[in-house]
Formats: sequence, C-alpha cells, structure tokens
Amino acid sequence: MQWCTFFALDGQTGNTLWSASTQSTTDSWIRVTEGDATGNGWSEMGYSLDRASIAGGFITVRDGHTGVVLQSSSTMYFPSMDICDSPMPCLAISNWGDYPVMWVNSLIVGNTIWSSNDVSLAFPHLDFIPNISGPSTPYPEILGWSGSYLTLIRGDDGYFQDRYEFPSSLKSFDCYLDESQWRLAAITSTSFYYPYLTFVSPTLEPSVVLPNSGGADMCLLESNLYPTPLIAIAMTGSGPGVCMINTSWPLSISEETSTRVPIVPVVNLLSVPGIGHIDIVGVSQAEIGILDITGRVIKRISINSGEQISVSLVPGVYLLVDQTSGLLLHRAIVVNE
Repeated sequence: MQWCTFFALDGQTGNTLWSASTQSTTDSWIRVTEGDATGNGWSEMGYSLDRASIAGGFITVRDGHTGVVLQSSSTMYFPSMDICDSPMPCLAISNWGDYPVMWVNSLIVGNTIWSSNDVSLAFPHLDFIPNISGPSTPYPEILGWSGSYLTLIRGDDGYFQDRYEFPSSLKSFDCYLDESQWRLAAITSTSFYYPYLTFVSPTLEPSVVLPNSGGADMCLLESNLYPTPLIAIAMTGSGPGVCMINTSWPLSISEETSTRVPIVPVVNLLSVPGIGHIDIVGVSQAEIGILDITGRVIKRISINSGEQISVSLVPGVYLLVDQTSGLLLHRAIVVNE
C-alpha cells in the first residue's frame, strides 16, 4: 500500500484549490468534465483508484472548485468511467468482478438511472457521445470500448444490441458531426475508419489503410475547405510524425470544376525551446491551431504578415497546424521559466 494525493489546480494561477489524500495499491486515472454540473462555474473532477485490486477500489467525483464529493462508488477489477456533461450530468461506470457490471448515476440527484449485470458491458474504456438516436433519448449515448469492437449503449435505458467490430486492435477513437449525422472516427493497428454512428446495422466503411503503422493521440481538426473535419493522427511503427487525412471530398470538387490547391502559410518560431511561452512571427497571413501532446487543439491564433505574437503555454511539446489545410507547420517545445 502507498499514499497518493489528487490535486485540483487553478488553471490560470497554478494555485491548489483542494487536495485529497488516499491509499492506493495500484494505478489510477482522472476525468475532468467540460461542463459544470453544480453550476458554480467550475468543471467536476472524477478519479478512480486501485483498478486492478481485488480488495475493492473506488471511483469518486468531486466539485472542481470546492472538492465536495458528488458521487463515490466502490468497485473491483478494472473499473472504467466517464462523466457526461449535459443535458443531464451523470457518471457511467463499467466494471468486471463486482455487480452491477455497468451503471449510470445522476451527478446531481445521486440516483441510479439504470444498471445491468450483463458481463458483456464490462469495458476497459467508456466515453459519452452526443445523442445519435433522436429526441426520445434524454441522455447522450455511451460508447464502450473493449478489445477490437465498440458497443453503442443508450444512456436512458441501456440498450446495447449493436456493436462495431474491427479486424485488428483498436487504438483510439473520436466522434464528429458530418452535416446532420454523427460519425465515429476510429483507428486500429492497420486502418482508420469513419462510419456513421447508428443503432441499426453498423458498417465500418469507408476506411483508410495505414500500412505498418499504429495511430495514437487522434483528434479532429476543422477546415474551411472540407464539409467535415480533417483527422490528425500521431503515427508509430513506420516513423514518428502526424498524418492528416481528410474525411470527405472538398465541397467545390465536381466533374466539371476543380479547386486550386491552397498556399500553405508560413510562420516562424523566434525561440526554440520557448521559456514559458512561444513567440510566433508571421511571414504570411495564417490561421493556426496549437495542439498539445494529446492531439487536442488548445489555442487558435490568427496572425498577419510581419506580426509577432507571444503565446503563454505550460511546459510541454506542441504542434502548430494550419487550420485551413491541416498541414503541420512547426513542432514547439516549452520549458519552465
């Protein structure tokens, strides 16, 4: 046994808002909401302990500002969790070895919305996704990740008869809106898939082959040239780097017309590595997205030719990407001041 402590830090000042010390035998992980279930302007923080402990680990959700416990559930054997932000904030837990195997609890009221002891709902990964089955479902759906398949679970009643099966090991996934329909973007060890999310006869087509490569840290990037976002994949296996794949044809392409390939904007970094920030100077006008190590866009910047912009960043490795074409412009390293 050893002691571990969870800290909630103010993102602007770095000050400790609260901390929670507890005993742990094995690993742990954290989820932070994008919304605000308590209505005080701060996200919630959920964490899980002892996910390989037969003695019984636990999952706790606290108010992000005060640290007050909103939910706490005991578990055994590899629990996984996710927190839904809206329209009705709730906590989903999938667990092997304790019953029920899957349950969804309201973060505000504390009651169980639904539960199931079906062992096919014991997933090593969970993720809430936007509502895809219409207004009859008051909750977003839950996407369960287990091995080489994904299972769609309705958030209100636990319906889970349909799943997406993949021919090779699943590495990462995300969701995006394609016109009026939601798509699943999933990476396996050999291919990238982007089917429409549906509860009726899921299909894996179309796909993009990634030969001799595995994908990780996937995110979706907005683009003015395409009706759907571009996907950014950090590649492994055939060499490091970021692979950009468009998920549909440009809007302007047809049999009679063609479109001019856009000119990639040029920007330079004035200091490498940056000390607490990066300084960017525009050689041409550019719309830039800054991606953190998880592949998520954390800042968007518009810069003109000759303009210099200083961007404060916490220490880490970042990618500067052209938001229009999705092409990688620079890799930036930031260290402590």
